[in-house]
Amino acid sequence: MGNVPNTPYILVVDDDEGNRRFLARVLRLGGFGVREAGDLPAALESAITATPGLVLLDYRLGNHDGLGLVSLLRGRGVDCPVVLVTASLEEALDDGARKTDLAGLLAKPFTLDELFETVRRVLSR
Repeated sequence: MGNVPNTPYILVVDDDEGNRRFLARVLRLGGFGVREAGDLPAALESAITATPGLVLLDYRLGNHDGLGLVSLLRGRGVDCPVVLVTASLEEALDDGARKTDLAGLLAKPFTLDELFETVRRVLSR
């Protein structure tokens, strides 16, 4: 399948290369344009260069947390929706996910149906 016409790309941000590549491959097979970033600086550069339609962001990025990336994006005028992917929903909420400008939370493990439902819901806004 090719990219869905007029669909903005999805930026998949995860420091685990296997997870990142798997999500990117699944989304591409679903017809979405995808870019990948393995750390906070690469994600910030990619989003500033060309604003994504959606950022699918892992909560833990090595020595950083994903919530910090959301603040950096907003501080640089990048106003795209962000879905936080986390294995510890409670920890993310305790760390301030409720107070952060997020389009959604996706708790690991999730099904591919849940992934596509979340992506489509957020992109349709």
